[in-house]
Amino acid sequence: MPFVWTTQEVAAPEQFSYWRDAISDAFVPLEPEGRFARGFCGRIDSLGLETLRASTIAADSHHVRLSRAGVARQRGNPFFVNLLRRGHVEVMQNGESQHAGPGDIYIVDSSVPWSVAFLSQFEMFCIEIDESMLRHRLGSRGRMAAPVLSGKSGGGRLLARYMALVGDLSEDDASDSQPLIVEHCAALLARANAGTQATSPTLRDQQAMLRGLLAFIDAHLTDPALSPERVCQALRISRSYLFKLLLNAGHTFEGYVRRARLNGCRAALLRHPEMPVAQIAANWGFADTSSFNRSYRREFGQTPSQSRLAAACPDTPPSLS
Repeated sequence: MPFVWTTQEVAAPEQFSYWRDAISDAFVPLEPEGRFARGFCGRIDSLGLETLRASTIAADSHHVRLSRAGVARQRGNPFFVNLLRRGHVEVMQNGESQHAGPGDIYIVDSSVPWSVAFLSQFEMFCIEIDESMLRHRLGSRGRMAAPVLSGKSGGGRLLARYMALVGDLSEDDASDSQPLIVEHCAALLARANAGTQATSPTLRDQQAMLRGLLAFIDAHLTDPALSPERVCQALRISRSYLFKLLLNAGHTFEGYVRRARLNGCRAALLRHPEMPVAQIAANWGFADTSSFNRSYRREFGQTPSQSRLAAACPDTPPSLS
């Protein structure tokens, strides 16, 4: 059911303290700043749904920040996506400082410190998105290129219109479509982020990411569950970026994994001559021995048994018949 926090319920001298506690309870351990001897006006209307964590927030001008101490205290690192309905804000995160006005969207990533200055009275609609749904979609760095998206053009315009529609839904209508709404917002936000030039990684970034990518694959070659999805989740990159990195280096995912596993099998065959070929193949992720034998022969021009014979009798070339 909906929850409402409003400073009208407390005496003027206590209103800003109440507001500080309210937004920390509703979101993350934030640190509002300001002096309001004559009182402070603020209200949070939260839908109170299980999957769709959405709120309408309206308040007087003040500053809010998430410090390093606040990051350490929180549970999880969600993104907060805010459609500004009225008012003006200044957002700072990851060394970027940007202004947002009515109709714009500003995004804060609670895995790192940030600050927001509300320069006037404001109202906004906020949707919280878990990082597991968004971070891997934000490119190699796993973060927004900039903290503000224009609501008047590009992907930001589409996201702003969608959030405006969601903000007007009744609790019952929103409840029926919770997972779908959150997924749509995450996808639209990732698309808008990808449309900015700032998301293009440098050559140095790509080389570093490729080294980390290959190192992760090499460390998990014996895991039968190794897949593009698992790599993307672990490295917080998108599937398309994974394939692009490998293609630029002359690889496909399946091709690189197959050749690396075959090399591992060849080394194991020679190192453990007493171990059955089928067991070695299974240890390296090849469930079918016949398929493994064919792949091995295509790669090395020998069967596994011939490799062992050649290693045991180096002066006798193996027959390929």
